[in-house]
Amino acid sequence: MSNDEATILVDVITRDCWYSGSVVHRGFRLTDILNDGTSDILTMFDAVTGIVGTGTANVRWKQVLLRKDRVLMAIPKGSHEAPIRRRNNYLEKNQYGAMIVLPGHLISGIVHLPSRGKPAMLLEENSTLSGFMPVTDVTVHNSNHDFAATRFNVAIIQRRFIESVQLTLQRLPKRESPVAESGATESVAAG
Repeated sequence: MSNDEATILVDVITRDCWYSGSVVHRGFRLTDILNDGTSDILTMFDAVTGIVGTGTANVRWKQVLLRKDRVLMAIPKGSHEAPIRRRNNYLEKNQYGAMIVLPGHLISGIVHLPSRGKPAMLLEENSTLSGFMPVTDVTVHNSNHDFAATRFNVAIIQRRFIESVQLTLQRLPKRESPVAESGATESVAAG
């Protein structure tokens, strides 16, 4: 990785491990990178890895290649990685309060669905929703280790790992555009 390439700090959670490091974004959003069908691999630099639920020593990597199909959730840290692209791709969506279960995690937050979107779209394999989707104003409860519930501005979850979901019956009132929001409040890998 050259020093000139723009990166974003990211925490990535798989079923068994957590990774905290940098991802080169080349002007794309993390959601775009994860949903990019031309590559099955997410490359992280200067990463630290630990095994979920153990007190084992952390492993440091100069570069680590991750299989995207194993990622449960990715949490961007710091300011937004592609504000212009985000602004240009913003579409008004209905917002619903959500409780989502992923293996070892209970997530509460806000899901953004198209106007004709239904909760079942989150679980259907042939849904028109992307494989990785953001959940905003997130609290992550983790059953695999002793981390306290952690709050983030956004977590990008892989839909195929959703075990169950409950959405509020009514959509939430419109809020200020998320284009102005940025960053995560804490790191999952801390602790």
